[in-house]
Amino acid sequence: KYVHDCFVRNDTMWAAHINDGVVSVVDVTDKTDADNPAKTLAQFSTPLDFSHNTWLSDDSRYLFTTDEKPSSHLTCYDVSDLNNITETDRTQVNPGSNTIIHNTHFLNNYCITSYYTYGITIHDVLRKNNLVEVGNFDCSPGFTGDGFHGAWGVWPYLPSGTIIIIDFET
Repeated sequence: KYVHDCFVRNDTMWAAHINDGVVSVVDVTDKTDADNPAKTLAQFSTPLDFSHNTWLSDDSRYLFTTDEKPSSHLTCYDVSDLNNITETDRTQVNPGSNTIIHNTHFLNNYCITSYYTYGITIHDVLRKNNLVEVGNFDCSPGFTGDGFHGAWGVWPYLPSGTIIIIDFET
């Protein structure tokens, strides 16, 4: 399967298969045999069947995903038991606007996420069953609704605490 994006921690890969709408959890201990179907530890669908991005919490118990489609969600899954992966919550910015989510990253119980036409958001995800937007910044306010304008990516891991936004127009 085509892997659009993935997150790897130690010897486990969390692969977003955008065309198949699923996330696969793959044992990549042997890098030369990672495409062997027997190495797939678990697989599950995301809300809009267009899995774009995954990011794991620091304790490896929760996975956050995005589906790159209009009216998409930031979704949280309890992945502590790969035989019983369960969705704990999902949240949508500006409901009814067709805003498209792109990439999310986990940092200190926050998800920092890029959205086309909406900019970036910061969600408090301490309570995994209640994801709450606590901040946002729109770097291209001239664009609204669906479409591929505005924030394409965000990177919150600089030692300075600075967050970098990658934007199409500005």
